[in-house]
Amino acid sequence: MNDPRKEYIVQCIISVLNIPRNEFRSNTTSNTCLEKFLDHPNEKVLQAVENDSSDTSKRTVTLQLGFSSYMEGVPEMHFIKTSYEPLTEGNIPRLVMISSLRMSPVRSLFYNVREVFMPLLVESGKEADGLEGRLTDCLVELDAGLNASLRRGLRNRNVGDFEDSDVSGIVTPIDEVRFWEELKNATGVGDSAVDRATKFSEALSPIASDLEEMSKKTFAQLLEFTDNVMEAVDGLWQSEATPAYPAARMLHFLRILSGAFGRCVQSRLNSLNVWTSSFSQVSKHIREGHKVCERWNEITLDLTDVQWRSTENTWEGEAYKDHFLSNLATRIQEVSQLRGQHDQILKLLSEEELKAMQVESCFEPFAKLSAFSYNEYTVPAWLSALGDYEARMAPIEARVAERLRAELFAKTSNPAQTVRVFQRYQDLLERKNIRESLTNERERLLTELDDFLGRVQSELETFDPNNLPAGRGMSLHARKMVWVEHFRSKADLAARPLAGFLKDLHSAGKVSGTYRKVRAELKEYRNKAYKDWCEEVESQLRDPEDPIALEMNSRVMDFDTAQQGALKITYSERLIELVKEARVFEQMGCNIPSKVKAAVQDGLKFYRFAVQLKQVCNFYNTLSAELLPSQKLMVLQPALAFEQLFNEKSGMKKVQWNKLDQLESFTRHVKEGAERLRGVNRRLRNGHSQVSQEVIQLANISLLRQRDQWKQKLTQIQKAIDATIGACGCQVADAKPWKSHWDYQIFKIMEVQYRFGLESLNENLPEMKADLILAQKQLKLKPPLEELKTLYFKEDQVLHLPTFTIQGPGGCCPRVQGHAGPERGGDRGGFPEGERLVREGAPAAELLRPMAGGGHDAREGPGVGG
Repeated sequence: MNDPRKEYIVQCIISVLNIPRNEFRSNTTSNTCLEKFLDHPNEKVLQAVENDSSDTSKRTVTLQLGFSSYMEGVPEMHFIKTSYEPLTEGNIPRLVMISSLRMSPVRSLFYNVREVFMPLLVESGKEADGLEGRLTDCLVELDAGLNASLRRGLRNRNVGDFEDSDVSGIVTPIDEVRFWEELKNATGVGDSAVDRATKFSEALSPIASDLEEMSKKTFAQLLEFTDNVMEAVDGLWQSEATPAYPAARMLHFLRILSGAFGRCVQSRLNSLNVWTSSFSQVSKHIREGHKVCERWNEITLDLTDVQWRSTENTWEGEAYKDHFLSNLATRIQEVSQLRGQHDQILKLLSEEELKAMQVESCFEPFAKLSAFSYNEYTVPAWLSALGDYEARMAPIEARVAERLRAELFAKTSNPAQTVRVFQRYQDLLERKNIRESLTNERERLLTELDDFLGRVQSELETFDPNNLPAGRGMSLHARKMVWVEHFRSKADLAARPLAGFLKDLHSAGKVSGTYRKVRAELKEYRNKAYKDWCEEVESQLRDPEDPIALEMNSRVMDFDTAQQGALKITYSERLIELVKEARVFEQMGCNIPSKVKAAVQDGLKFYRFAVQLKQVCNFYNTLSAELLPSQKLMVLQPALAFEQLFNEKSGMKKVQWNKLDQLESFTRHVKEGAERLRGVNRRLRNGHSQVSQEVIQLANISLLRQRDQWKQKLTQIQKAIDATIGACGCQVADAKPWKSHWDYQIFKIMEVQYRFGLESLNENLPEMKADLILAQKQLKLKPPLEELKTLYFKEDQVLHLPTFTIQGPGGCCPRVQGHAGPERGGDRGGFPEGERLVREGAPAAELLRPMAGGGHDAREGPGVGG
C-alpha cells in the first residue's frame, strides 16, 4: 500500500527542484530517512539535495535528516515539522513547512528577513504588537547587520575584512555606496584600504541621497538624475585610488543602475491607464519614460566605448549597453506608436464611423497585459495581443487610407508643405496596409522631392554671392553661411520621408543619392564660407588700425570731432557683429578659432555695457532733433546736467574697458542721467500733446454764442501748462517761448471763430415783426422801414459785443473790437445779410403805394414777418 504522505513529499520535491517525474530517482538510504521523518516525532528536519550525475536522463535526489551534509550552491529544499503531532495525510500540509537554501545561509536568512518577516512584522504594523520587548528593534538590527555582511562579501569572513571582488551582496545602487562608506569607517583594515575607500565614497556621495529616493522621482527628475549619476560613475572610475576601481565591479554597478532606472520607468508607466486614457494624458509620460531609458544607455555606451578607452584606468572589455533597458525602450516605443496611430485615427474619422467600426474596442487584446513589464516570458503574450489587434485594425485601415488619399494633396502643391502634411500622419503611414494603399500618392511625393532637390542643386551651381539678401549686422561670409544653412534645412526636411514612409519605393534609392550629393555640395560651400570668415576675422584682428579688436586701455567713450562733436563709443559695430556671428556659428556646430574666440569673449564680457552706452550715445546725438523748438529752453538745465557726466572732471576720459568697476559705475550713472533727461522730454511732449488737444477743442466752440465755455477752456489750458511746467521742474521764465507758442495758436483760432461768427450773424438774430397797414389811402409798414433797419443794427450790436478781450497763457492780450453799424459810419462789410434785407425792402415799399387806390377800408392788415 502506497503511503500518501510519501507521495506528498515526493511531489513537493519534484515541483520545487523542477524534476520531471520520469527522471526522478532516489535510494534506500533516502527512503529510510523519509520514513523516520514521517514517523518519528523527534526528527524535525528533512533535507532533499540533488546530486550531480553524468546521466542526463536520470536526476537523483538524496534525502537526509538535518543539514549535516549541506553544501552551498547545490539545488536543495527542506521540510520542517512544527509539531510533535503524528503526521497524517490530512495534517501534513499544515504541520510541515517547506523552504529552500538556494544560496549561502546568511544570504538566505537575509532575504527571508528582508522580504518576508520585515514586511509582516515591522512595516505593516499588524503583527508587531505580538512581539515582546525590543524584538522589533532586534529584527531591524538583524536585517541591517545581515545586509552589511553581504555588502562586505562573504568569501573572506575574518572580522574587519572586506572583499571588494564579491559583488553578490550589491543588489541595489545604494548598496554600493554603503559598501565604501562602511569600509571607509571600518577598523582593523589598513590605511591604504581606508584611503582607497574614502576616494570611492567621495565620488559616490553626491548621488547617495538621490539613489535612496530614486523610486519617488518624476520622469523629468530621473532624466536629470542620469547626468548626475554619469558624473559620479565617471569620477568613481577615474579616481586616483590605488588599485583603481575594478572593471568587474563597475560592470556589475552599471547593471544594477540600469535595472534601477528600468524599474522606476516600469513602475510609473504601469500605473497609467495607457489603453483607456486619452492620448494627451499619457503621451508625455510615455515619451519621458522612453527618454530615460535611451539616455542612460547612451551614457553607459559613451563611457565604456569612448571616454574610458583613453583614461589611465582603461576599460578593456566590450562597450556596455543594457539589453533590458533597450528592450524596454523598444516596448515603450511600440506602445507610443500604437497610441499615436489610434489618436490620429480618432481625428480623421467621424463619430459615426468610429462607432460603426468599433474603433474604441481595438485595444481590448491588451487589456489583460501589463504592457511595460518586459521580459522574455511576456513577449509571446504581447505578440499574440498584437496580432489580434492587427486583425481588428484591417477594415479600419482601409477607411483611413481613403481619407488620407483625399487629405494629403488636397491643399498644397509645394513639396515642403506636402512633406509636412505627410509627416503629420507619419505614424499612420508606418502601418503596412495604409502605406501600400497610398503607393501612388507616395510615388508622386517622391517625384516632387526629386524635382525639388534638383532645383536646389541647380541654384547651388548658379550661386552668385552678390545676389545674397542683405543681412543686417552680418558680414558677407556670415550671410553665405546662413544662406547655405537655410538650404541645408530645406534639403533635410525633404529627405526625412526617404528614411521613413518612402524608403520602400523603387526610386527612393535614386532620390536618396541625389540628396546625399546636394548635402555634400552644401557642406563644401559651408566649409568654404566658414574658412573665408575665419581668415577675414583673423586678418582684422591682426590689423592694429581695425577697430574690431577691443583696446583694453582705450577710453570707453569720446567726442567725435569729425561728426560735429557727436558722442561715440569705442566698442565698434563690427565687434557687435562678430559676437552675433560667433553665436550663430557655434549653434551650427562650428569650431571657432582660439584667437577669434578670445576676441569674442572680450566682446561678450563688455557687451552689455556697450549696448547700454550705445543707446546713450544715440540718445545724446539725436536729442536736439527730438526736442520741440518751443520747449528747448525748458530742457536746457537737465541737458547741461547730463553733459556734465562727460567732461573731464566727472571722469569720462579716465574710464577704460579694463577698469571694470569704474566702467560699471560710469555706465550706471550715464544711463540714469539719460533716463532723467528722457523722462523730462517725455513729460514735456505729453504735456504739449494734452494742451494741443485742448486748443483743438476751442475750434468747435463759438466765440460769439459760447463765451463762457471759451473762458473755461482757456482756464483748463492754463492749468495743463502750469502742471507740465511743475512736473518737469522747469523755471517759469524758461517756459515763456512755449507759452508764446500757444498764445499764437489760440489767437489764430479766435480770429477764425470771430470771422465765422460775423458771416453767420443773421442766423442768430431774433425774429423782427412789422405790420402792413392802410393809412391815408396808402399801404405802409408799421414800424417804418428805416426804424426796422435801426432796430436790426441795434440787435446786431448786442450780439456783436463792442469789446471782447482774451488773455492767452503767455500773457498776450489779442483785442477783438466790435464794428459799428452803417448809421455810425462803421464798416458795412461786416453786415452783408442786413444790407441785403434793406436793399430788398426799399423796392417793396414803392410797390405798395399804387395799391392804395384799390378802395380798401382803412384798417390794419395782417402782421407779416420782417
